[in-house]
Amino acid sequence: RLINDQHNFGAVTQFYWGGITGFAYAQAGTNHQANVRLDVDGLPGALIAANQPSPAVSATLGGGNFGFYVTPQLMPGRHIVDVWLIESVTDNPILLHAGAIVVPS
Repeated sequence: RLINDQHNFGAVTQFYWGGITGFAYAQAGTNHQANVRLDVDGLPGALIAANQPSPAVSATLGGGNFGFYVTPQLMPGRHIVDVWLIESVTDNPILLHAGAIVVPS
């Protein structure tokens, strides 16, 4: 699912218990970098800077680091995980991806 609006765009490219990756771009952000937030089982998580190398996105935009990678710290079992791009102008969250992750025991 690719999110694209007037100010931001992004997507989640990998989504499983071993890692969540993707990219986020903020037109109004410093160096166009955005933040993402990982909510687990309805609890908001900390902001994660999308400032890692993302070669395909950088090639499209002519440079910059817009990738993110996080290994969720989850107990064994099923968890509902939402990945949000934090809108760079209003700080409103924009849903990038929602789904269940099952962590093996």
